[in-house]
Amino acid sequence: MPLNDSVSHIVLLLTSTGDGQYVTFQVINAASQPISNVDVTAIRKNVVVEAGATDDAGAITFFLNPDFTYTFTFSKSGFITFTTTLKPTQSSYTVTLATTEEVSDNINQDIVHTIAPSGNILDNNTYYNFSFEIISGFFIIQSAGFTIVNSSDTSQLIGSASCSGDTGCSASANISTGNYENIQMDYYWEANNTFQNATKYWTVRKTSGFEGSFTLLKRDLGNLGAGFNDFTKMLVSFFIILMIVGAITWVSGQTSPLAILGEITASTWFLASINMIPKPPGAVDYFIPLVITVVFIGYALNEGRRLL
Repeated sequence: MPLNDSVSHIVLLLTSTGDGQYVTFQVINAASQPISNVDVTAIRKNVVVEAGATDDAGAITFFLNPDFTYTFTFSKSGFITFTTTLKPTQSSYTVTLATTEEVSDNINQDIVHTIAPSGNILDNNTYYNFSFEIISGFFIIQSAGFTIVNSSDTSQLIGSASCSGDTGCSASANISTGNYENIQMDYYWEANNTFQNATKYWTVRKTSGFEGSFTLLKRDLGNLGAGFNDFTKMLVSFFIILMIVGAITWVSGQTSPLAILGEITASTWFLASINMIPKPPGAVDYFIPLVITVVFIGYALNEGRRLL
């Protein structure tokens, strides 16, 4: 290999495991069919930090920092290239690509939209932040929004929100699920003087008594960690466990190592269940509470043998 005295400078923008999250992009056509082999790049500060092609399901997943702004480009032969700039704060996005054969007034051209809450099951008598966000890389979004209605009686309005913006907007509202069995979001947007709409459905799970209170407490505590990176979650969890163990010890007067280790184990499992104790990269789910549980069991067995 020939050598010379020239120097090349390459800028590497790396994301630590504690600061990033996995973000999936689903690429579809105007008929909502997945598009495979779409070349996707994520650029920050003029440096390509992620690149790849969508799989057979039209999906590709990147590891990105939600605090930074990236420019994403989606391209494939036969389709119009779509470019958008955003902070990847959501775990998934949907991108609609238009073919070069489609007329230029196709309302679905270069549209990205996300809906929250994710999933299909919600708890009854619980407030959720319902939101519909839309980003357009081609047409101006004249209006957008949604209504939440009872699926059994769509004339029964539960809540609504609307927005507008040149390149997109986000509509959101804090709405209670009440005692409905099924609810739906009828969302819409208008661009190029054309109205489009679709529907998202949720099943409402009934909870009562202690179960309902515990579920609500678990959800609210889980929301405390929203937006935290893994290091911050671990730090907050450490102080929470410290306060729980300290409070129990002070009230009960129980200071045996076995009791304290049991309190730490139980607290760790609870915090892990609300995603406040993340798993190390490459580890199994609930890795940390599993390790602490093994230590607790081993210590308990050793104490039992010592007392015999």
